[in-house]
Amino acid sequence: SYVLKRKENGGIVKWGSNNPNIKLNLNTTNSSGISDSAVQLIFNNAVNEWSNKANVSFSTSLVSSTLVNRNDIYFTKSSSMGTGILAVTSVSFDSISGKLIEADIKINDNITFNTTEGSSTDYQYYLGDVLTHELGHLLGLDHSQTFDSTMIFTIFKDQSKIKSDDTA
Repeated sequence: SYVLKRKENGGIVKWGSNNPNIKLNLNTTNSSGISDSAVQLIFNNAVNEWSNKANVSFSTSLVSSTLVNRNDIYFTKSSSMGTGILAVTSVSFDSISGKLIEADIKINDNITFNTTEGSSTDYQYYLGDVLTHELGHLLGLDHSQTFDSTMIFTIFKDQSKIKSDDTA
């Protein structure tokens, strides 16, 4: 069953309007040897999955650095990522209204990702599976309890395709 991100008082965390246009800033620099164009293509596919299923639109820009108060997606070698963490989405929201202010997706650059859709296994991870999942967090979704959901707490093959639980 799908789970929405909530404030401490139980209120829903979400973007301000019913049909938001969320500006995303992508930095494609990575240590996996994935070309800029391949990262862009995989990222655009993940964005399109959510755009086609959710009442949301995205505008994207390529950037070379991160900034505060901006939705950044980037690779990082930060030791805070841990060895088993593929990516983390950090969200900032108004604690009273629940309105999302900013969300950053940090992809663990200590892990080698691949670019072949449908290839996630226990030891190799398709970047699109990770990005689609993390974009769900950026939209305000939490982890699902449904096994084949994109928002399940683990990674699996074809997770880059939004499922009915995620759409709900």
